[in-house]
Amino acid sequence: MLFNSYPFILLFLPPVLAGYFWLGRRSNLAPVIWLAAASLAFYAIGSWQFLALLLISIAFNYGVGHLLIVAKLTSPHRKAALALGVIGDLLVLGIFKYAGFVTENINALVGTHSRSTSCCRSASPSTRSPRLRSWWTLIAGRSRPMRCRTTRCS
Repeated sequence: MLFNSYPFILLFLPPVLAGYFWLGRRSNLAPVIWLAAASLAFYAIGSWQFLALLLISIAFNYGVGHLLIVAKLTSPHRKAALALGVIGDLLVLGIFKYAGFVTENINALVGTHSRSTSCCRSASPSTRSPRLRSWWTLIAGRSRPMRCRTTRCS
């Protein structure tokens, strides 16, 4: 479900907003919990497999925020905690967003075909953006994505 889809706008958003404003009349904490639960439900609808990763990321960022705000740290320790938080978030982003892309391109350049990447995904970034399409054409001499070499894809 996307933010600009009819199911989101007509089915998901109205009860979330109604619950938020209804709970907001009673306390300050209840609407925050409601939005957090609705956010987790929204991401679970899209891809429930990554819900544990999202919860771990939330707990990690909460811990770093707690260190920065509540804990009595000196300035160098606060900078180290902030750096740890930023590096941790960028590491998770890099692994889960770009690791497949990097692996596919390294395999294409070296000529290896690792089974660790999904065989049905295009090894070419040609469908992602025109800038990457021209890069792929220059490096690999291809303008079309590579096809799956095996018959069994999951």
